[in-house]
Amino acid sequence: MLVPNSVTVSGYNPYTTILATNEQYLRTNLARVKAMIESVREGWESYLANPTKANEYMGTLNPTMDARTFMDSAVMQRRLIEIS
Repeated sequence: MLVPNSVTVSGYNPYTTILATNEQYLRTNLARVKAMIESVREGWESYLANPTKANEYMGTLNPTMDARTFMDSAVMQRRLIEIS
């Protein structure tokens, strides 16, 4: 069982996504910026709905974590990722 670490308990959300652009790009590419924001949102929603596939892939990148740890992490992350 995973327990929240002190960073999470402090109120910092490590799953906050920050996308940066400048004003000129935003004005001239508003549709593209909106599409990027929606894509990021859909990606997180997809992960929350079924983390298994992403967890399997991350397991290939980090073989020191087993499948159970990835799934436990996904459960713990939910409250940090969901839009409130």
